[in-house]
Amino acid sequence: MPASNSKDHVTIVGVREVPPHLSTEVFVDKMGALMDALMALPVCKKNFRKWDLIVPVPSLFDSSIRAIGFPASQRHVLTVSECETNNHWVEVLSDPEVTRLVMEADTQFGFCSTAQTFFADVVTGVDALGSLNSARSFWIIKAPSQSSRDKLGGFVDRLFAMPISQKALHKHSFMGPGPRSTDTLLKRLGLPVPDSVVVIMADHKSLNDAIELWADPAVHQLTVEATAELDFHVNGVAFLGDVESKVN
Repeated sequence: MPASNSKDHVTIVGVREVPPHLSTEVFVDKMGALMDALMALPVCKKNFRKWDLIVPVPSLFDSSIRAIGFPASQRHVLTVSECETNNHWVEVLSDPEVTRLVMEADTQFGFCSTAQTFFADVVTGVDALGSLNSARSFWIIKAPSQSSRDKLGGFVDRLFAMPISQKALHKHSFMGPGPRSTDTLLKRLGLPVPDSVVVIMADHKSLNDAIELWADPAVHQLTVEATAELDFHVNGVAFLGDVESKVN
């Protein structure tokens, strides 16, 4: 299926690098506890359609992407959350109990200070339904200008149009910064809002499919071209992620 923009919901993406004084495991535990506490609030139960915590999982995928010159990370954590409209987000982000829990979490483990958070434009391509053997890779890439994001999007389109990608993937999503008019909602909570981060998700049919994709000579050549033009291997990290849904 061709790529498409999601119009029936509004997405916020959070990118966090685990602070040096905490292990990834401890940071993830604290993130999970905060998200559970927030989801117990009536305003969050009412308005959230989705809230996923995405945690890196060590695997052979790490060495396969290092082979194409891209850093693998076990120190980054992602969240992807959805409400139906901006008004639903206003209700959530303006709630006093949400504010209190977020501020306490920032004091305790740097929930805000470690974050790059943005309302996202999401472009998704879906080829097939997922399976129990799916392996999801996540790519966090700095693209500081609209021009660089457009170029990155062009490389991603070319990559996912390749026959091996069509064979190996269930789904892929490109999540970049959306309209800046919503930034004040995040800044009010003390969440830094970047203008340079893109998150790419690739839902591989299996771990073997993920490894084969990035070992393919044509894919390697495309990454060489992207590296030469965008330095994306210097300005990004990737990992295979375990996705825990906080919304039933």
